Amino acid sequence: MDSRFTSFLSANYVPTKDEVDEIRQLLVDPVDQLDQLDAELTRLQNSIDMLYLKRSQLHNDIVRHRNLIAPLRRIPEELLQEIFFRCLPVDHNAVMSCFEAPLLFGRVCSQWRRVSLSTPRLWSSIHIVLPGDISPGDPSVAINQIPSIHGAVKEWLDRSGGLPLSISLFQVPYVYASQARMDELMSSLIQFSSRWKNVALILPSFLTSPLFSLSHKALPLLETFFFHSTTNGPSPLPESTPLDIFQAPHLHTLSSYQLGAIPQDMKWSQLTSLSLESHG
Repeated sequence: MDSRFTSFLSANYVPTKDEVDEIRQLLVDPVDQLDQLDAELTRLQNSIDMLYLKRSQLHNDIVRHRNLIAPLRRIPEELLQEIFFRCLPVDHNAVMSCFEAPLLFGRVCSQWRRVSLSTPRLWSSIHIVLPGDISPGDPSVAINQIPSIHGAVKEWLDRSGGLPLSISLFQVPYVYASQARMDELMSSLIQFSSRWKNVALILPSFLTSPLFSLSHKALPLLETFFFHSTTNGPSPLPESTPLDIFQAPHLHTLSSYQLGAIPQDMKWSQLTSLSLESHG
């Protein structure tokens, strides 16, 4: 707006008392106009907000209906199972993480969860880490993780149906573990020994005592067996005691560090790879 005071707006001019009254009177109409514009802007903004709300609702309805005709919904279940299987890692066993296959599939939608849980091939390999973390002031934190892992492992392997299993078990060195807790987990794994195909264990030697009671007759499918002790110093178990696992009828790859001795009647002719080490 133009007025006789326009030239003073950018200066340090001090108006007189009469000029102050004049300026106040001059601003009456512009202030009313400003209030009207603000009211109109508010009205228009409310209208725009309402349009955005209607657009959002309409867009959501369109997307949901388009999802009904998405090609992915029409993929046969057998093909979806094959896609899931191809997503599994090829250089290691499947890990127990909800951010990786196969657990990841169950987080997408109910259909994918149903298909993944009913596909035994997805659960025929597993990599177990015991435990991952420990509280410096409370070693029981690590110990208390084992029962929950034990339950998850059993549930995982139960989903594998009757398929051969690939199992790897790793305990972080220098982390406390209860002998009873670990025996419980090992005993649970041994329940599935008739389906062991590839087994790799990286554990302290003193946690492997259940293996010495396992007969080779309980291992009809075992082809590869790897054990490495994380124990520093001599094993508390008698390394001269033969381990019957080594006589599994189809075992062809064997690697053992600080675990038992070779039986006298070892089936040497079927071995294609052998590595034996002992402390000292």
